[in-house]
Amino acid sequence: MEDAYHPWIKNNIFAKGLLVAINTKLALPISKRLAKTNITPNQISWIRFLLAVIAAIFFAIHSWSYHVIGAFFFQLSMIFDLVDGQVARIKKMNTVFGRYFDLMLDLLSTIVVIFGICAGYGIDFIPELISVERLSRFLGMKINIWMIGMLFLIALLFEKHLLAYEHYLEEKFNIERVKEREKLVEKHSFLKYIPKGSVTIDFRTFVIWGSVVINQVVLFLLFLAFIEAYHSLVRIIFFWKIAKDIKTGIDMV
Repeated sequence: MEDAYHPWIKNNIFAKGLLVAINTKLALPISKRLAKTNITPNQISWIRFLLAVIAAIFFAIHSWSYHVIGAFFFQLSMIFDLVDGQVARIKKMNTVFGRYFDLMLDLLSTIVVIFGICAGYGIDFIPELISVERLSRFLGMKINIWMIGMLFLIALLFEKHLLAYEHYLEEKFNIERVKEREKLVEKHSFLKYIPKGSVTIDFRTFVIWGSVVINQVVLFLLFLAFIEAYHSLVRIIFFWKIAKDIKTGIDMV
């Protein structure tokens, strides 16, 4: 759930608005019940991953009704992604390992689901606005759904790597000083003119299962790949400026 409340999403209406509000409200009663048990946040993270695997299995079946069931399980896995963090805070069990473990399982869950979607691609319930065949004709080369899925996963992997790097900065240096430096860099450089919202887990999950339900997988995977790559590029520039100041010993307060 780490990037569900990431400072880069402050201008994203989906991040601090409807999606997070709904998912958080659904997760809280579950978190309160589980917090009274002996279950650990990391065990809840494994439950989240298992739900994503179940979703992938349903997505891999060539049937729209099964895809709807897969969408339900994938959204449920998103809710449990919030639950593990809430339980960790309630039980005061926040750890550095747990933070990275959650990041890793988020990535693995998405990879498994994308594999399932690619395996089950091809039903004609609703005509696609951008199909694999149309894209192949436009590009003048043979394209398949697995190539599009891999393109999105590469962009996602790159974005997660940058998120892990930010965690590293926050752990190596005082987190409040890093946040303050982020604000100064954003305010006094050209970056203030660039939209910097981010792709939240809530938004990504919603778009992925929504694209399957309405049979627009190619269009929305390309859309997600583009915005993941765009925000990764902006982050590279942003963190480069911050890291440069930190390494040269410039006071960040």
